[in-house]
Amino acid sequence: MVISPGRVQTEHTIGPYGSLEHEFTLSRAREERDRIVEALARGELPSRSGPPSKRQETAEIPQVAKPSFGEFAISYVNEIESEFRNPKHRAQWHSTLRRYCEPIWDLPIDEVGIDQILAILSPIWNAKQETASRVRGRIERVLDAATVRRLRTGDNPARWQNTLRLLLPRRRKLQRGHHTALPYDELPDLWRRLQRLQSVSARALQFVILTCVWLGEALGATWDEIDFENRVWQIPAHRMKANRPHRVPLTENSLRILEEMRSIQISDYIFPGHRDGRPISHAAILKQAKAYREELTVHGFRSSFRDWAGEETDHAREVVEWPAAGFMDIELRCSS
Repeated sequence: MVISPGRVQTEHTIGPYGSLEHEFTLSRAREERDRIVEALARGELPSRSGPPSKRQETAEIPQVAKPSFGEFAISYVNEIESEFRNPKHRAQWHSTLRRYCEPIWDLPIDEVGIDQILAILSPIWNAKQETASRVRGRIERVLDAATVRRLRTGDNPARWQNTLRLLLPRRRKLQRGHHTALPYDELPDLWRRLQRLQSVSARALQFVILTCVWLGEALGATWDEIDFENRVWQIPAHRMKANRPHRVPLTENSLRILEEMRSIQISDYIFPGHRDGRPISHAAILKQAKAYREELTVHGFRSSFRDWAGEETDHAREVVEWPAAGFMDIELRCSS
């Protein structure tokens, strides 16, 4: 029998059953057990009735205090700051966590649960959708890092997929200034409409939706930028808003559109306009979007992608903010 009053662990024995030294019957063994239990109940260390037993004190295990969420968050952001593109991005991480995570800032990081996360997100989920999405993603990443460091266990309460998605209302639109976004579950209907149209503007809008690029980058695309063999569109730095070259993977639907445009090629531009040597105009593409819904903007389709990626995938926010092509090939099977 091993008993542990306080932090002292002691082994007690009443002797082997049936030995010559201790001819204990089962009844006697039960009486001895009851005596030990009663002594322990009085806070006493019972005397041994058997031969001397080993007694050892276990080393006291120091209990390391878990850091608070705020302490760990500050430390973690400082560690990963080299991955941020600019000081503004780094400052946003600090400011959003400090401002919106006040309810859990001083809470031990291993005690942060779903109730605390909902208390943070619920008040801003509909009113400040993009902010709420960023806050959730940053909390999720901080808690994931804490789990890897063995500072907490269990599921991440800030995870969207299979967790918050079941508890928070589904967002219908992203709030991004004047760029009105089409809810992504309505995109198949728009896609079918565009597919029925035999026009350069319809194909250009489809290409923009598939590749998630800025409209100007798509309209300025030339045939020498397309690598059909490796299925990549290489946009040179001078045509990118960020002034960096960008490689866009081309999906099956993207290639299908390019093949269709190549069959009627009349210019170096993939989507030529009515004027010789000029690409199709912004107005022509915008007209296609507004024909479906007046308040839509072409840029809003990037928001539709961001909404889909945030609600339907587990990818980190930093990944989906630099969009990769191809989600429409998953969602728009009707185009085949």
